[in-house]
Amino acid sequence: MARGQLLLLTLIFFIVGIAIIVAVSTMGQSMSAANLDLLINDAFSMASRAQAFYNKPRSISGGGYSFKQIQLSDIAFGVPSDAIVFKNENGHYSIKEKSEKSVTITAEGLSDGNGDGTKNKINLYVWSDSLHVDIVSR
Repeated sequence: MARGQLLLLTLIFFIVGIAIIVAVSTMGQSMSAANLDLLINDAFSMASRAQAFYNKPRSISGGGYSFKQIQLSDIAFGVPSDAIVFKNENGHYSIKEKSEKSVTITAEGLSDGNGDGTKNKINLYVWSDSLHVDIVSR
């Protein structure tokens, strides 16, 4: 009788252990997906401000129909004018490329979604009238 109870107890510990491992893994993936969503949301806010900068005349600190002079301080609040990277609780943001007609905002998150050692990363391509999100890594 004791042998059967010991076997049952071992089986229960094994099942509970697997359930805990699955729960932790699922929670980690959920946190990573949430971080990716927050990165995209922050980048979209910056893109909206970039489009406003593009359409604003140069005489009032705008781009005058150009992204060439845009800086991070124009699209992120509370950032010094010489800043290269903007950091918040969701990730790190920077302007990767800028030209007359487009600007690329790069965002790198805090989570590694698939466990491959790379964090969430997106490139957001901004034009005067449209956007395109490219998910580089999850």
